[in-house]
Amino acid sequence: MSGLLIFILLLALWHVVLFFGHSLGISVILFMVPLIAFIYYFLSKNNKIKNWHGLLLSVPIIILSLHYLLFNNNTFNVLNYIVILFLLLLMYVLTVKPTYNFKEILFDFAKFVYKPFIYIGEFYKEHLKKFFKGIKISDNGKRLIKTLLIILPIVIIVLLLLSNADPNFKNLFKIVIDFITDILKFEFIDKLLGKIFMFIVMIFVIGTSTMYLIKDYGKESYKVKERKNKDIYTIKVLVTVLNIIYIIFDIIQIKSLFIHSSSSYINYASYARSGFFELMVVSLINMTIILISKNYKTDKKNTKYMNIMSILMLFLTLIIIVSSFIRMHLYEVAYGYTVLRLLVDVVLITEVLLMIPTVMYIINSEFNISKAFLIIIICVYCCVNYINIDCFIANKNINRYNNGSKLDIEYLETYTTDNIPILINLYNSTDDNKIKSELLDYFEVIRDTNKINSWEEFNISKYRTIKQLEKLGL
Repeated sequence: MSGLLIFILLLALWHVVLFFGHSLGISVILFMVPLIAFIYYFLSKNNKIKNWHGLLLSVPIIILSLHYLLFNNNTFNVLNYIVILFLLLLMYVLTVKPTYNFKEILFDFAKFVYKPFIYIGEFYKEHLKKFFKGIKISDNGKRLIKTLLIILPIVIIVLLLLSNADPNFKNLFKIVIDFITDILKFEFIDKLLGKIFMFIVMIFVIGTSTMYLIKDYGKESYKVKERKNKDIYTIKVLVTVLNIIYIIFDIIQIKSLFIHSSSSYINYASYARSGFFELMVVSLINMTIILISKNYKTDKKNTKYMNIMSILMLFLTLIIIVSSFIRMHLYEVAYGYTVLRLLVDVVLITEVLLMIPTVMYIINSEFNISKAFLIIIICVYCCVNYINIDCFIANKNINRYNNGSKLDIEYLETYTTDNIPILINLYNSTDDNKIKSELLDYFEVIRDTNKINSWEEFNISKYRTIKQLEKLGL
């Protein structure tokens, strides 16, 4: 049996042990480390490593996997699952066939969705069939297996029937009969079949993916179209008109924010929310126009004009982003902090960071903007994972409460354990009996819904919370 097949079988078995019937916890990092080691072993052995930089994506994968051990945020528990899978595929793409062209990456991702299925039969014939053929059983061994398969079912049936017929007989073979009864329970059989199914699925998922990488991946390449000489008169007019509109809009924004913001809050609820989503559309339009304009070759005069207009557009968009950020901040100060509002701030900051490589791309069309965007987005996302959003929001809202503002407990009830230490401090320090009662009810819900049922589910945030709630007598 080849070393590759041994790795695949062990990974599939380890996946079943860690994840079947368990909530996510320390199990994620315990699986991802050997999986990344397997990927490196597999790619290195088959001379598939063309770009060592692609393997650096294992760093954010490990960072995001550790989140399941350290924190317990419902939003990121779901998002990280998707992001980790995306980063694993991206690590394959950038390591085996290095490219940072966005369209080519999407092309390779699409192939990864269906191509491995083509190799199910070949993987079975080349590895699993050989494995089963390699298991040699003597004639005595075959005779013993045959005997057990016939005798055991009959003996089990007879024992069960006799135990039901006579209580004394049942007591005589109590241990054996109880063991047989437990095995035949639906729950046990259901779990056993589920584990076997998951094990088989993981064998073929990992096996066919590696088979596809060995046999086929990299042979087909996405053809990047060359930039064409084309009249960009329409785009020039569009960018010019939009910049005029943005100048007028920015002047109004500056006037309303820096002159009138001190006099009233001008209904920041609808103002901030609509402003953010409108900003997203405007930013998308601006980035699309800039990227489209850079896809065509033009003479020096038009190129210089478009570069100036594009940079001006980014500058005006930056003012819009700052305006939106200030509005959101004033809204948070007035009405409190939530996960959605904090994520809005993160998106706005990310947009500002993405403007830096965009400017570099405008100046130099050979600059790899896709690579720069990817690095910035991954770094920001990993940092947000470790901010401990629930704890941050609880701190901010409790500080507002201590300064005389109203406290809305619903903003603090995220049904995770990350902010429980802060809420316990609030419970011990506040004199408001209504808040104490609401918090106590919430603590009981947290205690019942965040139990650690096995070592695979171990999570530091949950463990710490359970210990602190026990001190409260819960």
